[in-house]
Amino acid sequence: MRWLWPGIVALIASGVLYACAPRLAGFVSLQRGAAALTLAEQAGSDPTTLAGSIADLRRAAELLPDDPLPLRYLARAYRQSGRLDEAIATLEQAAVLAPQSLLIRQELLLAYKAAGRPELAALLEAELGYVPEQGIAVGDAYLAAADAEHALLWYDRVFQRWPEYKRQLAFRRLLAAIASNDPRAPALLHQAQLILPDFKAPRVGTQKTVVAGAELRWVEDVSLPDAVSGTPLNYPHGGSEGVFWWSGRGSVILEVDQASTYLVRITIRNGDPPPVEVAFGANGQPVHYVSLTDGDDTWSIVEIPLALHPPLASLDVWFLNNDMVNGRDRNAVIGQIEIQKAHRAARIQADKVGHLRRSCARTL
Repeated sequence: MRWLWPGIVALIASGVLYACAPRLAGFVSLQRGAAALTLAEQAGSDPTTLAGSIADLRRAAELLPDDPLPLRYLARAYRQSGRLDEAIATLEQAAVLAPQSLLIRQELLLAYKAAGRPELAALLEAELGYVPEQGIAVGDAYLAAADAEHALLWYDRVFQRWPEYKRQLAFRRLLAAIASNDPRAPALLHQAQLILPDFKAPRVGTQKTVVAGAELRWVEDVSLPDAVSGTPLNYPHGGSEGVFWWSGRGSVILEVDQASTYLVRITIRNGDPPPVEVAFGANGQPVHYVSLTDGDDTWSIVEIPLALHPPLASLDVWFLNNDMVNGRDRNAVIGQIEIQKAHRAARIQADKVGHLRRSCARTL
């Protein structure tokens, strides 16, 4: 009987391969379709690329019938193609496969809204038990994940349903509109300036612009009385410095005269206890990380080049490691930010004021 074992093993192996082959092909189709969808979105929803993506994602959904992920990507491709009814049908199918998935039902709610089906949207919203704070929290989650388009959809949804939340939404909607290149951004800036006290948007162009750290505003609600998103970082103590009492993001909105690379110089305190870990970027995208380790309450300058484009941009600072260390509270303090058009390439670095080391090369 021993001579039978090689044949039995071969039969078993062939059966396993036969069973696995469709799933492997499904994963390949899913990966190819998702990549093509991303390229199409970056190119402005190119119809040719979208057609190829839809074909691959349909194939993936057929080969992976128990997996809702291909259906979610397929619905997204349909939506980008303007085929909202098919997007809704696909998401409904995904919701059947994963009835406990909050994310799928959130996407389905947005699809109902985009397709002009308010009754179905209202029913699903009631089923989800949404209150304004929950809708804002969903938008915040998308914004933190750098998905500004979906964040703006959620903020708009709450604003339309509960306009009394305009103060909580003014800064959020503006940031999401800027990051997603939404044409409403200038109008939302005007709205935020009417709603939020002393809201300024410094102008950057050919001349150097100096922005006080206090002009940075919290991107999220913070644990202070009446401190909603958009509250200045100097609240409630006043002064010209912006203080991160908690980890999080602070942003200042800039009116940009012309597209260019700008040299941004941020003055930041070497707080005690060290290290103070911060990241810097624009339009919700961090581009550079700094760890300040001196801990002697002197000031350092971080110098970075950033590409900014009209009409608006957000300049962003993230405080990453708030903590209590041996009874001492670690904070990040921004003194000021200087912005001017870059005429030379400077190595990104931080050093003590008055001893800033630079490695520069003139550009043609």
